[in-house]
Amino acid sequence: RQHEHRTSERTLAQASALMRRNAGGNRLARYRDPISEEDVLASPMVADPLHLLQICPVSDGAAAVILGSEEFVRRSGKAAVRVAGCAVGSGQFGDPARRIPTISSTVREGVAHTSEVTGAVRAAFELAGIDPEDVDLLEMADNSAWHILAWPELFGFYEPGQGDWMLEQGKLAIGGELAINPSGGFLSFGEATTAQALLQVSEVLWQLRGEAHGHQVPDAKVGMTAVLGLGANGGSVILTR
Repeated sequence: RQHEHRTSERTLAQASALMRRNAGGNRLARYRDPISEEDVLASPMVADPLHLLQICPVSDGAAAVILGSEEFVRRSGKAAVRVAGCAVGSGQFGDPARRIPTISSTVREGVAHTSEVTGAVRAAFELAGIDPEDVDLLEMADNSAWHILAWPELFGFYEPGQGDWMLEQGKLAIGGELAINPSGGFLSFGEATTAQALLQVSEVLWQLRGEAHGHQVPDAKVGMTAVLGLGANGGSVILTR
């Protein structure tokens, strides 16, 4: 069990280091200097097994998104990107997650963790008529390194417990099977949740247009966002090229 704990701690450190590598090529990111797994593990322990560099900082931010018709896009001269799915969700009774401020309920079997986000993601998939294997990149709220491993599993991108292997094999990196937060995510920007939700949409747009200079996902065609709001609400958007 002690070995398993150390392995988990190391994997979480790899997740933080990956986010910082992604941010290194993103001129908009707040934290762009590379960090090693050793740097992460040497940072102060905050909540075992999470160290300081595995938890996103608090931040301020702003973002804007303009929606337009196909005719508007043609006039703009920009490559067309379509909103294929967009959904919001609320927490379900029986969700095992604990939130700030404290909202909790009796845990019920079959209710997903962070059900407001999981529900929004599933609804967005249904609206878009696509499956997880169709997605090239996922911009999601990584309030901690734990989210990078756990949330894609909850969303159906890989089997339970497979996140460690996916990360270690480079399959969650830019150029891997599923690029997680090529922008650098909350761990590299800080948490300004409402603004970050729109920035996720902007990032996916740039990726699909091939404009994410320095951190471009090769030949990205489908991108997805997932964000958690205060008080058991979440949202997800799917964009396609």
